[in-house]
Amino acid sequence: MASTLRGATSSVCRSCLRLLRTPPPSRLVLIPGRRLFHTSPGWRAFGEAYPNTPSAPDVAATPPERPPHIRPLFNLPSARRSSLRLSRQDLVRVEERLEDRDLPGGYAAWLEVSDPRHRDGEPISEQVTDEVIKPVVELLLEGLIEEGPQHSELPPAAEFLETLRSMALANDSQYRLLLTSMLRQGKGPELVSPVLDSAIQYYKEDHFRAGARRQTVEGEEETSEIDRDMLWSSLRWGFRLASSPSAIASTIYLAFLHTMEVATQHHKDLERTLFSFPQLPNAPFLGKYMAHHYFEEEMQTRLVKLADKFEFKKLLTVPALLQRATAQYTDGGRLKDYYDSLRTQAEDTGIPFSEENFMVFVMAFMTLTEREVAIEIWNDMARSGIFPKPRSWNMLLTEAGRLQDRDRSCLQAVWKTIITSGVIPDVILWTTRIHALLMADRKAEGMKVLKDMQKSGLKPTTATINAVLDGLLKNGYMNEAKKTLLVATGMGIKSDLTTYNTMLRALLRSRNFDEAISLLREMQAAGIDADIVTATTVLDGLYKNSPTKPDLTKVRNLLEYMEAAGVPANEVTFTTIIEGLLETGNEQAAQDIWMIMEFKGLKPTPATYTTVIRYAFSKGDLLGVEKLWQQVEANRVPKDQKLWTRLAVGYAQMGEVERLRSVMAAMGEEGRILPLSAYTLILRALEKWELYNDVKEIVKDALEKDMISSDGSSRGPVERMFWQTLERVAEGAVLMDLKAQGLVTV
Repeated sequence: MASTLRGATSSVCRSCLRLLRTPPPSRLVLIPGRRLFHTSPGWRAFGEAYPNTPSAPDVAATPPERPPHIRPLFNLPSARRSSLRLSRQDLVRVEERLEDRDLPGGYAAWLEVSDPRHRDGEPISEQVTDEVIKPVVELLLEGLIEEGPQHSELPPAAEFLETLRSMALANDSQYRLLLTSMLRQGKGPELVSPVLDSAIQYYKEDHFRAGARRQTVEGEEETSEIDRDMLWSSLRWGFRLASSPSAIASTIYLAFLHTMEVATQHHKDLERTLFSFPQLPNAPFLGKYMAHHYFEEEMQTRLVKLADKFEFKKLLTVPALLQRATAQYTDGGRLKDYYDSLRTQAEDTGIPFSEENFMVFVMAFMTLTEREVAIEIWNDMARSGIFPKPRSWNMLLTEAGRLQDRDRSCLQAVWKTIITSGVIPDVILWTTRIHALLMADRKAEGMKVLKDMQKSGLKPTTATINAVLDGLLKNGYMNEAKKTLLVATGMGIKSDLTTYNTMLRALLRSRNFDEAISLLREMQAAGIDADIVTATTVLDGLYKNSPTKPDLTKVRNLLEYMEAAGVPANEVTFTTIIEGLLETGNEQAAQDIWMIMEFKGLKPTPATYTTVIRYAFSKGDLLGVEKLWQQVEANRVPKDQKLWTRLAVGYAQMGEVERLRSVMAAMGEEGRILPLSAYTLILRALEKWELYNDVKEIVKDALEKDMISSDGSSRGPVERMFWQTLERVAEGAVLMDLKAQGLVTV
């Protein structure tokens, strides 16, 4: 535990060092990959190179040892096994005919050896596995794709692949081969759609029944079931690694775009899921991908346009994306131009603005105190035939409440608009208005509105009372809060956990410790379990408002009481409490909780150390960070991605470049790399310290790890943010130097 928790920078909690010497128990880790697919010799051996892929190293090289990392494996074998019992000689019969370019003969041989009656119970001394059979049937599939149409007696390739799927002999490569070929040949959407459906069905029903392989530190393996939704997680990795030989994801995406007009149920499911992907291949990448596979120029142009249209549809469908885009504007004029351009694009593409889209811009302009423009957009929504739902009115009212310090009349103006629009306010709208007034210390108005609400025939709910208590107690009206709570109880309005937490916080702040303990007992008697917020609130208030430091025994007793009241005593709970206490700057309380955690025999987790190291960095306590890291090493605490990232980014933000290099080197020894988002944070930190040469080294490192493309193209928002950050460093001078060195071609 860092000495920062005691406000000093010269010592560390000795009790931590005492208990951290205990060896950790056995743990399970997922078998990972040290390098990304498209830089790993073991994976490159299974396919050709793709655009922007570095030249392949020796494919015979032994793949590096795989360190712990959690992600779905793209080429997991199917859990289903075929019922075929074939010998090596059976496969040779098929291969020989295919090598002689006798496709009909090869197919006939396959029909014979795959017939269940072929062996008729005859034992096989050297039966081959499914993984040996699949490359042979893939050669046959390739032949049916290229030459099959010339032989009327042979089935279509799509029909043959569907047969393979039913026999549990399908794989990623076969679907990529067939879909790419059909798109390259310009097959119509109605022909491609069934193959796409089959590919999705293959992933859902077959591919991920295999589960994830997990390996213990003792070297044993276990298998866990993976939900069908892991298809989408796998595709996400495929999009991120779309230049790899396992680029089935990009192929499926192109097939999806091509078949948008033939939307089956599988297609609709895939569309909904693609909306959640942060890194779909962008139009430039898809263009390179299709050029590499010799797509017709007309098809390339069509699919790139559809990709742009889908990205726009995604922007308008996922509110968070549009919110993120509007948040970048601090000038009302530029935001209005952006709004107008999107409306024009929506009309051109036939994708209408939804209520959520309009509300994003309404809220953005309200935040910029551009009330007139916000009302104008609200009217645009009405003119579009959209009658706002109560949720939209509530959002508008909430934002008006936040703006009271800058525009006191805004809240009343919005309420008047609600009434004149013919909307009958419900309990939620009344509650929002009351809370906004009380939070702005307009007590008389707020309590009057509470009475007006009751006069309108609406009874306050528990949420209403909680809002009233929050607003009153924030401004120190303890007596009014107690009276309100008594009245509410008399009306039969039950208190909930939020009610108790709100009152507890206020009582402890005002040093009414006896009342706080009584309230805790009352809460327990009412059958309401305390939560971590309750525990943190009580501990924080006890330490900050007590005239003397609380006795550690009393704190332990309090935690035991909280445990009996519903707060579990485990590592996660203690870490969350420590984090909550540090967020309020309560170092002494966090220090004691750490000691109590050790006293109970609970060991700090990677998350615990991440929390405290983050706090130490925020205090500028490098010595505390170093001592904490020594504890991590001494106790052999597993170093997860968040812990490594926090350490690396923290050193960068402190300008400690040598320590940053040491961390990245240590990560390399463990086969780990920082996420690209961390590289972006490091760029910003180094720019602040004007360490421009070190910025160049970070960029070179990202290039060497193939995390970014040297041409500046981005496969998603994370890469786009990296390049935008780099372009701003030293007003573009660093990027110009990298260009001059031939490292990038942006």
